[in-house]
Amino acid sequence: MAQTANKKLAFAVGAAAWAVAGLVVVADLTSGKPVAEPELARFEKAVDAPTIYGSAAEDQNAEIETSFTEAAAELKSEAHCLAQAIYHEARSETYAGQLAVAEVVMNRVSSRRYPNSVCGVVFQGHKRRTGCQFTFTCDGSLKHGEHGVPWAQSQKLAWKVMFGLHENVSDSATHYHAVYVNPVWAKRLVRTVKIGRHIFYRTPVRSASRR
Repeated sequence: MAQTANKKLAFAVGAAAWAVAGLVVVADLTSGKPVAEPELARFEKAVDAPTIYGSAAEDQNAEIETSFTEAAAELKSEAHCLAQAIYHEARSETYAGQLAVAEVVMNRVSSRRYPNSVCGVVFQGHKRRTGCQFTFTCDGSLKHGEHGVPWAQSQKLAWKVMFGLHENVSDSATHYHAVYVNPVWAKRLVRTVKIGRHIFYRTPVRSASRR
């Protein structure tokens, strides 16, 4: 289990970092420029595999190219799920509040207690009446979609977090709730920080990080 932890995400990030176009995306993120769809399209096309010469290696080249293309597509999907969580859970919060929500998702991805992918964490239990981990996945919010500047900002932040270009503001939090509720599970956790209208927590035991 430990060997497969976050395997797909790690491979996708590695492929993206290797791609020259990935550097263009990072440059846009750090400059504050929104990540546009054409740029993402160029990013996907630029993820080319190293060439292995010789006619006998054509199949191997094709397989490598397919792997990199699939990795780029998966990275884009993972970033989309993270952006959705940021948008629906914290679009009215400050940058720090949005970042903290994104960190909760990523900290769960790194934990044995939760699915080992961003989309798996975000949509965990969403098909059960009371099983969703993030409210927006089961309360009908997704029917309204994502729009405007808040969505563009959520996407940009998601890419930053996926590439690790962010500071830690939640103190390794894996849970949070709005200030106007008092869930039973909060008593079993260690409170880390309050940011805006959310209070963040982490487990009181040793980290369950995958190694």
